[in-house]
Amino acid sequence: MTALKKPILATLIEILLTAGVAYALKVFGQVNIAYEIVPPAEAPELEPSPIELNLGTIPSGSTGSKDFGRVGRLTLPAGYKITFELNTTTAQHSEKLEIVIEFYKEGEYVGCVLLTLSFPKDSIVLDPGTYDLKIEVRYAAKSVTSKKAGTIVIYAMRPG
Repeated sequence: MTALKKPILATLIEILLTAGVAYALKVFGQVNIAYEIVPPAEAPELEPSPIELNLGTIPSGSTGSKDFGRVGRLTLPAGYKITFELNTTTAQHSEKLEIVIEFYKEGEYVGCVLLTLSFPKDSIVLDPGTYDLKIEVRYAAKSVTSKKAGTIVIYAMRPG
């Protein structure tokens, strides 16, 4: 019976290979899609730039949060993936730091980015238009024995 299975299996494979050749596709036409990429006539604009915020005096080792509300406006002449990056070296006096930047278009919430010491970079894809920016900061200050001060820096970037 085993001897019979081999010729049958070989015959089946031969039929499948022959059928495969019979069903080969032949190109009879094509579609071409042309494009041109040009730099935007205008660059995105952040007003004011830089946005200046102040957490005020923070007691050593304390935690807290501050909702700054609407702090600025972002105008995009074209759709972009906008990336925000927290410069973690400027947040050296923080045990924990979370910065939420929310985007509103014509009063409607569009999305947000979340920046932390562990994940200092986040992006959002936005359509052309003008967006209000709202910022909230949640923090845990390090315990210090002498007065410390600094400025936390966040970069706003676009491709190109």
